[in-house]
Amino acid sequence: MYGIRVRELRRQRGLTQRQLGRLCGVSGAVIGQVERGERLPGRKTEQRLRAVLGALPERPAKPSRRAELLSLLREG
Repeated sequence: MYGIRVRELRRQRGLTQRQLGRLCGVSGAVIGQVERGERLPGRKTEQRLRAVLGALPERPAKPSRRAELLSLLREG
């Protein structure tokens, strides 16, 4: 849910992943990974995301299991 909400907020502001990444000091690829639930942003990046996007959902303790499963399927 975290990544989905980040994507929704980014799109509401009319930003691409690359643009949001630049504003947050990371690559667009990192933003894509966050949106897909493959990784969580670091604390500084999360602060920057909040500054650009506003209120974020509560940060999960770890990336989503769904992303882990999709990763395994792609490898297999």
